[in-house]
Amino acid sequence: MLLPTYPFDSDLDWGHYFRTSEGRNVVAAMRNEGGFLFAADDNAAESEAEGPFNDIHRSFEPLLYACRIINAAWGLAKLKASVPSLDELVDKLPDTLSGARSLLRGESTQIIAVSSFTGIRLPEGTEIVGNWGRIRAARAEDHPSLLKPMLERRTMTTTDAGEHVEITDAGDVIFEARIAMKMRINRDADQMSWSTSTREDIPGQVDRVRLAFALAIRRDAWPVLIPTWHKIIMPLIGNGPSSYSDPQSMASRVPILLSLDEIASWESWIDVVMAADLRQLNLAITRTLRAQTERRDRSDALIDAVIAWESLFGAITESTLRVSASLARLLHAAGAERELARSRYSKIYERRSKIVHGARTKTTAEQIDEDSRTAIYVVLEVIRVLLTKRSDLLPLESAERSMRILMQDHQFTAQEEIPSILPAGESPQETGS
Repeated sequence: MLLPTYPFDSDLDWGHYFRTSEGRNVVAAMRNEGGFLFAADDNAAESEAEGPFNDIHRSFEPLLYACRIINAAWGLAKLKASVPSLDELVDKLPDTLSGARSLLRGESTQIIAVSSFTGIRLPEGTEIVGNWGRIRAARAEDHPSLLKPMLERRTMTTTDAGEHVEITDAGDVIFEARIAMKMRINRDADQMSWSTSTREDIPGQVDRVRLAFALAIRRDAWPVLIPTWHKIIMPLIGNGPSSYSDPQSMASRVPILLSLDEIASWESWIDVVMAADLRQLNLAITRTLRAQTERRDRSDALIDAVIAWESLFGAITESTLRVSASLARLLHAAGAERELARSRYSKIYERRSKIVHGARTKTTAEQIDEDSRTAIYVVLEVIRVLLTKRSDLLPLESAERSMRILMQDHQFTAQEEIPSILPAGESPQETGS
């Protein structure tokens, strides 16, 4: 179905393919197989008498199937080669056709979702591979044609070692995720419609990779990892970007070239995060990532980060004490250090509340920036502890989680793993507002 064209037409034309004997045979074979779904022929006897019109009617859906199966095979082949050869395309067709049949039978089917990230670059020749998928350097051919202008928008920096690092708004890192998908087909006497639902949420998989990055990479200036577009490669729908965003409206990016040690750390954290049950942490994760990578205004970043605190340890009442005490007890050793931390977190909570309620305050932009960074850092440390040392707290709701931390006899501290979160010289008696 790729090659034949109708005589006297100079270009390949799907609309005329049904007129060839090969085309009619293929259409008949697809209809007779029974695995593909087609709208019922209305008034078949009358349509039969109409000749060419009936051919068009009966051929339109098979042509759509064929186009989309071939497009999906092309998309899969492009994951391995910038410009696939005909052999590489043909090699992907059997599995793509099998996937189409599986979806039409309502079975769970593995498909590939592709996302692009901007903010970082990988060292040449490196990639991260796991059961969840693959992370690799982006090629110009990976980006949808619709977003080519974003590829021309570039940001560059020079490292202390004199090395130039350049990133694009379209993204320089590709994340290929394996997703299990089912198709639901609803059919009645008048119409047939398709809808899809995924067992794994695609944006959720992207957030897991971003969370692992935030947990793995520690620098004086936080690296920012922003998703720019994503799409799914599926035999029965188009393969254009299903969503995209402009990083110019998000947090400022300083281009980062990751080291091999940082890549190894990222890979380790991806394995941890992908295996964890994060259903009770979804709000904390999304708000933290939003605060860290999307908010240009530091007040907005602070608000999002403290919402993440509340989603981890909050309750309907006494939120300030409950949240600040839970954070301090989980992250700090008993004694003066813990009380110092609790006081600090309580002040951050109060300053955030004043911002939310529009109260007049003498808090400076520098203090808000410091508070927002501290709040983000703290929630990342809490998530780190929950994933590695206190997985028993993961499935709990926020109120129950905080109560268990505050009331249990077990003393736990992550102090040996994290640097001091408090500014030098600050004491519990500080009364900044």
